[in-house]
Amino acid sequence: AEQVVSVTSFVEPERQLTLEDVIASDKDEWTTELLPVNLGMSQSAHWLSVELNKNGELTNHTLFEINYPLLDTAQIWFFADESSTSPLKTYSFGDNVPFAARSFLFETFVFDLSELEVIPKYALIRVESQGSLRIPMRLWQTKDFIEYTSTKRIAMGIFFGLLVAMGISNFFFFLTTKSPSFIVYAGYVFCITLVLATLLGYGFEYLWPRNIWLQQHAIAVFANAAIMFAVMFTNLVLNLATYSPKLSRITTGLAALFFANIGLSFFVSYYYLIQIFLALLLMAVVIVFGLCIWLSIKNVSIARYYTIAWFVLLLSAFAAALDNLHVIALPISSSSLLLYGVTAETLLLALVLAISYGTQQEDLKAAQALALNREKEMADAKDQLLEVEQQAKDELEYKVQERTLELEITLRELSEANQELERLNTIDALTGIRNRRHFDKRIVAEGRRSRREQTNLCLVMLDVDHFKRINDQYGHDVGDECLKHIAKLAKSFIKRPSDDICRYGGEEFAFILPNTNEEGAEQFIDSIREAIEATPCETESHTVAMTISAGIASAVVLQDNDELKILKAADQALYQAKQNGRNRVVVASESES
Repeated sequence: AEQVVSVTSFVEPERQLTLEDVIASDKDEWTTELLPVNLGMSQSAHWLSVELNKNGELTNHTLFEINYPLLDTAQIWFFADESSTSPLKTYSFGDNVPFAARSFLFETFVFDLSELEVIPKYALIRVESQGSLRIPMRLWQTKDFIEYTSTKRIAMGIFFGLLVAMGISNFFFFLTTKSPSFIVYAGYVFCITLVLATLLGYGFEYLWPRNIWLQQHAIAVFANAAIMFAVMFTNLVLNLATYSPKLSRITTGLAALFFANIGLSFFVSYYYLIQIFLALLLMAVVIVFGLCIWLSIKNVSIARYYTIAWFVLLLSAFAAALDNLHVIALPISSSSLLLYGVTAETLLLALVLAISYGTQQEDLKAAQALALNREKEMADAKDQLLEVEQQAKDELEYKVQERTLELEITLRELSEANQELERLNTIDALTGIRNRRHFDKRIVAEGRRSRREQTNLCLVMLDVDHFKRINDQYGHDVGDECLKHIAKLAKSFIKRPSDDICRYGGEEFAFILPNTNEEGAEQFIDSIREAIEATPCETESHTVAMTISAGIASAVVLQDNDELKILKAADQALYQAKQNGRNRVVVASESES
């Protein structure tokens, strides 16, 4: 293909001039244009004077192509030479003309010059468009055009086949896995495919050749839908709700803006709509890249792959948009740049989705394996117990008299084993101290003792200050080490056999101090508080300083369930300690106890 000889342009803001007016206009008012012609975005009508044939050089070229399928309304007049006032042929073309009415049924605008009486040397073109005014013109030999078109359509068939296959496969993945990431990614792939099909003219040629209305709105609808699905996919695949619910809500709101822009596309002029879209696109770029960088800093490995994938597409899309707006001039066509960007980005996003799904499956398998191991351990313990019981029964059946002593020993061993199992059931697995189950039984027993002996029952609720911040800053492994450290340190202060410390739940601990008044309990707990404050938790990677708050309540139990009232008073005193600034011990008043 060869470019035309030269092009000059004339702007007509009023859009009222006729062909005769333009032919008679002063040539000094015309501006020489660089090839390929790109006039940016304008609501005016533009006239182009095109020199096709100079010194008879056009004899081997029989096709004239305008390779930009998105022009709204255009007309072209071919003349034998520049002095002619009567055109050889007139064609109307653009999105406002049904596809079947084109002189050459092709995705771009192609005109067969061999149909004319003589080979034209000159043409006039009038164009109006709400979008970008790009008019790349080429002259072809028919043979070269057929060869080029065949090669191009094979490449485009492979490209669009790849995108459709990706979309369908991810849709089927969604049906089998019920994972929303797959259906959102499929929606994105289908929408970006329709955007590219519209840009290249294949949508109007194959999908909606009779629907002029859809052709005029396709870019706005599908481009906004594609970015909407892209933002939703970002929220899902990066699992933003886990890291920051606020940022997750922001991305959801951004997706809603693109959805609203789809509705606007049916009422607002494309000239203004594309500017709104570019502003939202810029906002989406900043937010998505900001999220990716933030998560990369937090060592979320999938965020790095995601950053690369979106950088490739958004860079190509942004460059193509600036080229269409005539802000920059690219060395290759913006359509080709978008094709390369979408291909690379689609493959990279498929890799990201596969990595994300693989990670989820590995976590699920690990959890299942852990559950199976625990179930197996319980089954083994049960089998062992049944085996011991069966052995005892067999021995009793055969040697009741002779083995009486051995039976007593066996029963004693079983009793000790049961007691050991019972003891283990009251031990907290993380800290090694007593658990909530033991605490609930013990306060009932101590309540009865207090009522019987008319002695004080003192209960203490202790809580680690700002423990959530420790988990968020250092991770749950460090948080677990901190709980172990506090439990060990607090237990070391217990000297009386009757005193007990239990893990009540989460970062809360509870003390049972029988026959102890408020003053003694306050002194005891304050010593523990000072020791915890002065002794940070040392882990392999961090040194974590901590403080605790505690609430104390002590009273004589007079009737059933009074111990629960004492516990509630201690809990309210703990709440008061938190309200008063933390790192302190508060004793409940007598009325509260």
